[in-house]
Amino acid sequence: MKTILLTLSLTLFYQGPGHTEENRRFAQLLRQAQENNYQLKIQYNNIAIESIAKDLKFRELYFPVVDWSLYAEDQSSKGGPLTNAHALTSDPLVYSSELSLSYNLFNGLKDYNALLSARSRHSLEKKKHTKEQEEITFSLKTLSFDLSLEINKIKILQEQLAHAKSLKQTATIRYQKGLIPKVDLERSRLEFLNNSDQLIVQKERVKSVKLEMSKLIQLDKILAQEFIDLPYLELEKKITVELNKMKKRGIDHAVDDLFNDYLHAGIDLAVLKNQLEIADYEVQVAKAGHYPRLNFKIAHRLDFHGNYRRHKDDNYTFSMLLTFPIINNFEIQSAVKQEKLRHLNAQYEFRENKFQAKIDIQQICQKLLSLHASFVVAKQKVQLREQVYQSALARFKRGSIPIQDLITDKLDLQNESFSLATTINDIRKFFLSLQKITGKLSTTGV
Repeated sequence: MKTILLTLSLTLFYQGPGHTEENRRFAQLLRQAQENNYQLKIQYNNIAIESIAKDLKFRELYFPVVDWSLYAEDQSSKGGPLTNAHALTSDPLVYSSELSLSYNLFNGLKDYNALLSARSRHSLEKKKHTKEQEEITFSLKTLSFDLSLEINKIKILQEQLAHAKSLKQTATIRYQKGLIPKVDLERSRLEFLNNSDQLIVQKERVKSVKLEMSKLIQLDKILAQEFIDLPYLELEKKITVELNKMKKRGIDHAVDDLFNDYLHAGIDLAVLKNQLEIADYEVQVAKAGHYPRLNFKIAHRLDFHGNYRRHKDDNYTFSMLLTFPIINNFEIQSAVKQEKLRHLNAQYEFRENKFQAKIDIQQICQKLLSLHASFVVAKQKVQLREQVYQSALARFKRGSIPIQDLITDKLDLQNESFSLATTINDIRKFFLSLQKITGKLSTTGV
């Protein structure tokens, strides 16, 4: 059974070039996912296919066609007397050998534009390959963040279970001393069971996310062992620095800078640019049908009789063929119209992607600033909830408050901790989306 150790502590974005331990581990996991991904393998084959097509178009444009023909001709079927050579051999069959070289001197730049189109298709398949790598990286990081969140919730629940266990022990002692009623003891036991059940359910959620990761990596099993922890109630310093820069510059300037990054490095836009180039070249290929075609041919022919005696001297021919399209113009015009419409569709997709990317970047930036504000508040609330709980625990031990009030404070602390961990995870994932749009997502994991 294949097994791989999963790194939960991932490199966070806008990070320096240093190769940390978490970078190396994630890179290993990502490399495994890419090696096992069939879509990447298919895309790699598509690159090879388009490379062959590009080479073929290059040969068609720059290399002449050389043919060697062998054929026989029955002269007896033709009327009229035989030649002297025929009379000598009395053989009506003539065997001929012809070596010819032909080349298209001009065909409306059809072959030239076809070559440019083939080169663009080859480049397009490479970009699609890169895009598929980015999709795998994005999916793997997203699942890794989700897995990290679910495991961090386990840690929170383990802390709450420890509090519940301590509370049950304290309640047992106080009940034995006659300081609290039996119902308070039962409530403490019920709270311990509730926390135990929540922990079991949370562990199942971890297994579910790990199963999704195993599907992506296409391994039989993923072990969540030997991972490096990220602080699950703290936000990474590098993300905080980037958010503070965004606040300082203003969201409009930040969006403009990120949109420029998208224009220069966004893989989605690069793919659409390639498709637009191909559509433009195909229009030129179709238009080439309106122009005359000029072809020349050089041939050397030898004729032999059945007894292989030479029939006549070597025959060298040189011909130029000029062809004008007339009737088939209707077909050519239809092809040009079709290609122009495809070119127009490519323009629409290109413009739509640019417009949508600007909106997405703006929405993500606004969401990040909102989440960061929520993070600051949630962090303070967790700290205050911890203080409130510790104070309530001390008051309960003194008999100042009922156990139900203490349990309520404990649940509030758990919920606030969950909320903070979820907010941090959302910030990480939005940064990941921003990195993907702007072309800053590394497909090697380092």
